Amino acid sequence: MARKSFALIGPGRVGTALSYLLQERGYILRTVVGRSDKSLNRAKLFLRGEITFTKDLAELPNDLNFIILGVKDDGIEEVVHSLWYKNLLKTQQVLIHLSGVLPSDVGQLSEMPEIGRLSLHPLQAVADVETGIGKLTQSVWSMEGNDKGIILGEELLGVLSVRWLKISKEQKPLYHAAACVVSNYLVTLMQQGIEMLKKVGFSPELAQEALFPLIEGTVLNLKEKPPCEALTGPIARGDSYTIAKHIQAISKVNHQWLELYRILGSATLQYAPLSENEVKLLSKIFSGEEYQ
Repeated sequence: MARKSFALIGPGRVGTALSYLLQERGYILRTVVGRSDKSLNRAKLFLRGEITFTKDLAELPNDLNFIILGVKDDGIEEVVHSLWYKNLLKTQQVLIHLSGVLPSDVGQLSEMPEIGRLSLHPLQAVADVETGIGKLTQSVWSMEGNDKGIILGEELLGVLSVRWLKISKEQKPLYHAAACVVSNYLVTLMQQGIEMLKKVGFSPELAQEALFPLIEGTVLNLKEKPPCEALTGPIARGDSYTIAKHIQAISKVNHQWLELYRILGSATLQYAPLSENEVKLLSKIFSGEEYQ
């Protein structure tokens, strides 16, 4: 395989980790462009070799094979336009961004040349660069782009030896919403549980320590089983009495918590291994009807 060269604009967590992994596999990183000394210095800890670290887009070489945009979603369009107005986009290049929700052609102007466009996104929570380096090759990725971009995407994800799925730009928002529901809102649920346990005397630290094994156990179940089989607790048992007691207790403390409990409970009923009558009874309880 010919040794392709690339640049990274916006050395964030995912972009830096991906660049590190590509360097390991023989791709030549020539330039890293960042807005701050902090981001550039962090990138220097991981990205080695004859690399130009700069704040100036004008220092990009004009013979790169591809450019990775690791900037935040709301900054991608601005960077694309800057590359165009500074005459830094070349027809032989592929422009890659890492947004899960934006299309590969974000920032496209009618007067721009026909270049490769590609969006790559890992289904992974990357809290820091070290996590990204360790986890990105264990993640499922999505890709979306034009023909030239997809050809490069298949090559890059191929050398990373990851599973991937090609999706359309119209599908990206729903795809990314699914990732947010599972990853981001798990944090919300943990905080909700901590707040509840604080009401019965737990410190925040002890509450988190106490609840974390429940998350771990559920995740382990989900790793081996589909959601309907991994479900445990009162809904899985059809335990209407316990659920009614939950609702009674929460209603005395916080009505927003109660609304969340009811919404999540009603949603969970769809996947519970219950009889039709059990589902009807629990639906009434979650909807707010008096428990008999």
